[in-house]
Amino acid sequence: MILLIDDDELGVKARKDVLRVFGYDSVAALTGAEGLHEFRSSKIDLVILDYHLPDMSGDELMAGLRAAKPSVPLILLSGRVFIPDSAMSCADGFLRKGEEPRKIQKLLERYLPTCAKT
Repeated sequence: MILLIDDDELGVKARKDVLRVFGYDSVAALTGAEGLHEFRSSKIDLVILDYHLPDMSGDELMAGLRAAKPSVPLILLSGRVFIPDSAMSCADGFLRKGEEPRKIQKLLERYLPTCAKT
């Protein structure tokens, strides 16, 4: 299961559609707090998270995710040009918002075992 954490509802819907086409199940959270709750209470194989959320920074969110389950890959997502080095060094991968679906697929295949597919 892939957890999408992003306050952009339309972007989340689009990414969920792309993930479904590639055979992945996903669940979404619109805030960092919701994302942390979902992450702690569900079996999550990978997280795609926006760096800029209304309730916390990507650094804070990634620290909470790592503390809860250190082995789950974290893919940082942003539409902005500048992301602090601290965040980039904590993330396992990076995607720009609006990235073409094939790049998303290649990144997921790199981090997820085939059993994570539906």
